[in-house]
Amino acid sequence: MSTLVRLGWREKAYQLLQYLLAGQRPREWNQWPEVVWRDSTAPRFLGDLPHTWVGSDFARSLLDMFAYVRDGDSTLVLAAGIPLEWMQDTTGVRLEGLPVERGRVSLTIRREGDNVVAVVDGTAPLPSGGVVLQMPAELLRRGVRLNDQSVQPDSSGGVKLGSLPARAVFRVGN
Repeated sequence: MSTLVRLGWREKAYQLLQYLLAGQRPREWNQWPEVVWRDSTAPRFLGDLPHTWVGSDFARSLLDMFAYVRDGDSTLVLAAGIPLEWMQDTTGVRLEGLPVERGRVSLTIRREGDNVVAVVDGTAPLPSGGVVLQMPAELLRRGVRLNDQSVQPDSSGGVKLGSLPARAVFRVGN
């Protein structure tokens, strides 16, 4: 998933997440077996369970959907893999104190009326490359307001946050 997120393929990363979660066996154990069989109902050898190296790789990849530091310019990239449907829900997505390079960051993205609102806060100085909120193209079509000022996203859909805390509003309704 990390590679797909970093390539900007948000939907493909989400599809892979769904596929991986559906492939856990035995389902009730929430595990990925060492050995996978086409017929998941057949009573066959699964290998060692739990496979913690698989779980740790999954957790690391899942975290990249929410935040990662871009290697080329030391930019903290937020929300690059969060599915649009999660953002458009009134419950939304909320992370508190997520460990990132040089500190922690908190992020909330949720629907509020005709808008999707993202609030970012942090406990550390900004990384040398700054912080970018990487939003889906569908949220950028009607303009972006960052801390009550109109801003233009970069060519990849990134909204550069000049300081924290920051509040970005994306109009989705009429």
